[in-house]
Amino acid sequence: MQCLDGYTASENGQTTCINGTATEILIDGDDRIKLYADNDILIQTPLVSYTNTAPELSVKATDSGSTTGIATLSLISRNGNNVGDIWHIKNENTKLKFMNDKSTKGVVDDFIFELIGASDPLSSQTKVKGWLQVANYLTVSQTIGLGNDKKLYWGSQNIYISGNATSITMDGNDYIN
Repeated sequence: MQCLDGYTASENGQTTCINGTATEILIDGDDRIKLYADNDILIQTPLVSYTNTAPELSVKATDSGSTTGIATLSLISRNGNNVGDIWHIKNENTKLKFMNDKSTKGVVDDFIFELIGASDPLSSQTKVKGWLQVANYLTVSQTIGLGNDKKLYWGSQNIYISGNATSITMDGNDYIN
């Protein structure tokens, strides 16, 4: 669709227009289109497609307050009808947090996963609450640390190594070779 038969404006060689047919509306802002609303902009469609040679989706919080200037991407399935239907991905205080509403429907406060960057990438952190399941192979290039009296298992909870400041326990269920 071209900018014909609709509203067209030209200034300094740039053309902007709004044009439409029975099945399509074209809005061409040449360089930028701005949408403003005090509360909400609703887009109701089964697919939003964003295409470019190098697309970037930006979600920016413009308030610099520590509790209000948090960029959040909300993902809501099944209209938020059940616990666990809402996920938030938040950029909060230099941490990327993944949270959901698994405890209370509509209250997204269950912290699941967190990425913490550092100027030295080797000092960056990944925090997982709960279980981390790796299906194939896990490589650790430095140290594995466990809290006192925690266990490292092989196959079942009956085969493990455990330790603290004063002792190490190795249980092979039937044998230790």
